[in-house]
Amino acid sequence: LIDGAVDQSFTIGSGASLPSITLNQAATTISLTSGGSSTLQGDLVITSGVFDLSGSNLTIDETFTIDTNGTLQVQGAETFTVTGATTRNAGHTVIFTGDGDAAMDTYTITNANFYTTYENLVINSTDGTTDIFQIDALLTVNDDLTITAGIMDLNGQNLTVHAVDTTFSNDATLRLEGGETITNLTNDTNSGTVEYDGAGTYGSLAAGDNYFNLTLLT
Repeated sequence: LIDGAVDQSFTIGSGASLPSITLNQAATTISLTSGGSSTLQGDLVITSGVFDLSGSNLTIDETFTIDTNGTLQVQGAETFTVTGATTRNAGHTVIFTGDGDAAMDTYTITNANFYTTYENLVINSTDGTTDIFQIDALLTVNDDLTITAGIMDLNGQNLTVHAVDTTFSNDATLRLEGGETITNLTNDTNSGTVEYDGAGTYGSLAAGDNYFNLTLLT
């Protein structure tokens, strides 16, 4: 159990095999060693604070729970395996960062290691503008959608956000082809770029008529 009033951040060594972990300290980040693999023999509970996979694979032998104030941070290429039940409570956050190698990388954020439904979803590439975070299935966001750095690419797939609870903040790039169905999204008209790169003919702009920066690629 990691709780208390002060930051207790630490890094778990590669290859570690650990018992259950409960993180309940908002200023604390528990990080795995980049490029390794670790196993939790019990449960992982993120009540508050950040649990960062840091590019390392993680197997949880029992259950995974992330609460309202909890954050799971990943690069995007990790294997994240939960043997038991997964409980993801309303209001939690998942952050995709990429690997920070200064090269252009593409990550699929809806693959079998992660989810097709998120509460708060944040794209914040440590490589700035180069990394692409794409989807390969219908993506649903029940709370806020934030693109801080990098490119979020709908890749021809549909996006649904909550009609009331979602705020879309775009300081980077949202990319789409043009034929997607986008439901309930109100564009950020104060910052960011929406980029269309589809090769087809479309009768209207899928993300609506209001933009800060709009780019049409041919």
